[in-house]
Amino acid sequence: MFIGIFTKSRGSVANPDGINLLPDLRSFRTNNAFSVDDSDYVDYTAEDAVKNLDFDILVELSTLNISERAEPAVSFIRTALRRQKDVVTANKGPLAFFYQELRDLARSYHCQFRFQSTVMDGVPVFSPFMSDIPGCRIVSISGILNSTTNFILDALDRGQSMEQAIETAQRRGFAEADPAHDIDGWDGAAKICVLVRTLMDADINPFDVERESLSAVDLTDYQRSLSGSQKLKYICRAERQGDSIKAQVLPELVPAGSLFAGIKDNGNILKIETDGMAPIYVVQEAPTLYDTAFGVLNDIVAVIKK
Repeated sequence: MFIGIFTKSRGSVANPDGINLLPDLRSFRTNNAFSVDDSDYVDYTAEDAVKNLDFDILVELSTLNISERAEPAVSFIRTALRRQKDVVTANKGPLAFFYQELRDLARSYHCQFRFQSTVMDGVPVFSPFMSDIPGCRIVSISGILNSTTNFILDALDRGQSMEQAIETAQRRGFAEADPAHDIDGWDGAAKICVLVRTLMDADINPFDVERESLSAVDLTDYQRSLSGSQKLKYICRAERQGDSIKAQVLPELVPAGSLFAGIKDNGNILKIETDGMAPIYVVQEAPTLYDTAFGVLNDIVAVIKK
């Protein structure tokens, strides 16, 4: 039973006995917002709801906020955990800046904190590497983790302009209205920090990641200069260097025959290297918003089962 849905600028609905989910969602689709005419319409904020409503699970789906270090999402999550409420999120920001704190907070209040959709949509990339390779130490992580930039580079190979590629990505629903976080590498920086914090237990945040914006590269000349033996890809990397971690989000030339070069359209790939096994790859082909939604739903089901 859903007791509330709260948005930043498109209204909110809440009812302690359960909202009328389907009518409320139909109204939202019609009006592109919740309407004051909806029977469950309320005028209090998400912050009020997290502090005061009697719920079991907080599902936190706000957008990435780098400049404010994941606020207000991280405050919502902290408040819910301190109230002994389980949390499911698809927002990578709180983990990129504060994963260890939130993990420890959840443990101290005996809550579940789940985040499957923060990287590679709904693909279960966390649990296998957090629990199923106890004899190995992860030494490096790399991947194509941003669908929008991979789609742009793939479109450039087909002769489209960056502007055409961005417009298509927005129309298909995997690029934001303002794609700056993707193009400038902040989305990739947040994702590599989530992976480093969860899988390598290191304390880094997106401001520690070396970045080069895709817009800083003369892509037209770059693509024309490439031979058939190389492809330009936007790569996220993190490597252990002694007791520290070096993380980067940079355009890189990769061999045309590599798995990275073969990632087309809005696909993703993750490569995990350990000190005891051959490299492990996880590949995702043509994800959609439904993949992200499935990951969130999967986390909710896991909370309920446990």
